[in-house]
Amino acid sequence: NSLTTAITINDIQKIIENPLKKMSSIAILGATGSIGKSITILLSNENIKKLILIGRTPEHLEALKEKIKSANSQIEIIVSTELKKIREADIIIVATASPNALINRNHLKNNAIVYDISQPQNVERNILKYRPDIKIIDGGIVSTPGINYHFNFGLKRETAFACLAETMLLAAEKIPNNFSLGNVELEKVEIIKKIANKYNFTTNLI
Repeated sequence: NSLTTAITINDIQKIIENPLKKMSSIAILGATGSIGKSITILLSNENIKKLILIGRTPEHLEALKEKIKSANSQIEIIVSTELKKIREADIIIVATASPNALINRNHLKNNAIVYDISQPQNVERNILKYRPDIKIIDGGIVSTPGINYHFNFGLKRETAFACLAETMLLAAEKIPNNFSLGNVELEKVEIIKKIANKYNFTTNLI
């Protein structure tokens, strides 16, 4: 979970820095989950005008909103339990534990970008056939140069899911501590990011 958070923040920073795209709002679907919460907190420090937090429990959403507003009173925070709110976002980060496709072609605004960390993906199949204006990014994927897994994950060669890459990095550094159970600790996100850089494990985003 820690490396998934780090990779996601890295990728979203690259997306919003693109001078050809004007991004003002980001929705996090699954905002109060372990990964979603850490991503939300870290994104609140970026130059983003509006965050739309979507989850299942209103009390948890409100608590997260208050935590962010206490640190950054300038950012606009919208909380909702309704999936349809993602239509207001330029970028949608999907961080749920659902095995089902939650997002269909009618949920997204024109030219939206969906960064889907969930496995299996939470976006309907063949969505690009009907909505060629949007972009779907398979998130939380790490480039691991020089490593042959001898197994087909359904990914490009020498790439892996961040959860697997995190385990390899901790093993390589002989770190026995847990980096993934429960809530993500932001200090551990920074630690695993530095270790990933040491081993040249980088974002897979082009």
